[in-house]
Amino acid sequence: MKIKDTLTYSDLGGRRHLRRYVVVTIIILVFILGAYGLAHLQRAKTRAEILGTPLPLSNVLPSEPTETNTPLPALTNTPAPTNTPTPEPCPADPDAWILVDALDDYNLKRIKPACVYEELERTVAWHLLSYMGYTEPEAAEMMGFEEIPDWILFSDDRAAETVTGMTNTGGPMEMELRRRAYHPEYRNWDIQEVPSISANMTYTLNGCYRTQIASGEQVEDWGMDFPVVCVLSFDKDDGVLVHELDGHRFVQNIGWERSFVQFGYYPVRDQWIHMGYHLDSTILPGHEAYETLQESAQADRDFMAEAHGLIPWDAAWLEAAYGYSMYPLPDAWQSYTSESEIDFFVKSFDAYYEEHLKEEY
Repeated sequence: MKIKDTLTYSDLGGRRHLRRYVVVTIIILVFILGAYGLAHLQRAKTRAEILGTPLPLSNVLPSEPTETNTPLPALTNTPAPTNTPTPEPCPADPDAWILVDALDDYNLKRIKPACVYEELERTVAWHLLSYMGYTEPEAAEMMGFEEIPDWILFSDDRAAETVTGMTNTGGPMEMELRRRAYHPEYRNWDIQEVPSISANMTYTLNGCYRTQIASGEQVEDWGMDFPVVCVLSFDKDDGVLVHELDGHRFVQNIGWERSFVQFGYYPVRDQWIHMGYHLDSTILPGHEAYETLQESAQADRDFMAEAHGLIPWDAAWLEAAYGYSMYPLPDAWQSYTSESEIDFFVKSFDAYYEEHLKEEY
């Protein structure tokens, strides 16, 4: 058979036609060639773009999905919540206080907790202010007292009170507590002039004691309104005492002196009360030990204060702790030396007591 007969056939009119499979084959070849030509043209265009303008491949090549590394949140060392303990208030009940040894073989004790001394310091500050030119009512207001913390105002005896007190080495004994005369308008300045004019008093805690002694089942009660009493040494250097009342003034010289002031805790008011002072006969002028004790006074104060974990209380401490300084002295105060004024002060104190204190209490 001839090739043309294979690819074509003759119809009845004698005309030749492509066989169907030849037509299909031709159509397929046309598609293949068209696709090849189109791919060649696209490749040439892409090559021209790459060679003609330098572009990043990401502009001409299909991008592939990439993994993104999302940064983890930074780790912080956040401390775990802690419960801050609320400090307990200082116990006002003296039965909750513990009296411990401050020194060996010493009857006067140190109080625990130490916060108890904060209220004692407030009463000491009031007492110190009353020697720095302020009246007792003014000093009480300055220190936030609603009532003046002075035993003379609610005691039976204005001049002195005999009480059973504890001594540092001799045990309990009766002692007379003296008081300063009271008048609400009375001012006095206890000052030293060297090296400069300044307040002249220093208090140092010697220790504290209970006014009840328990021995087995027996309790010895000393019959006082104060379940705990603290004893402070009260030192005055050589100086001057200035008195003022109702326009009258008087100045007197004083020498070095140590007395022992007692402050009692009064549960009725939850505060410390100034009870009075007593003198030690071994540290009065004329005694052979007087000068020795005067010379060692500063070292003695520092030693006792350290034994109780405190500092001596004086005008510098008062100003640092509470911001108060001495009330201004009267003008020309050095000139008020007339002893005739003493009688006025005595009569004024007596009159106030008879009119106000004696009747009220």
